[in-house]
Amino acid sequence: MKAEFINPFIKASTEMINQVTGFRAEMGEMYVKNGPYRSESHLVLIGITGEFHGSVVIS
Repeated sequence: MKAEFINPFIKASTEMINQVTGFRAEMGEMYVKNGPYRSESHLVLIGITGEFHGSVVIS
């Protein structure tokens, strides 16, 4: 996946988290995880740590 495609989604996600929660989001290490099944769709899983814990899924 090319950075020019995914970076706008990352920027929008961090801004949205800041606006909704009032907390400043920091990006950690990014990686692509390959699974045993092929799919024509993409899924982005954002882990949340700190004062709030959880996950945000963009599909």
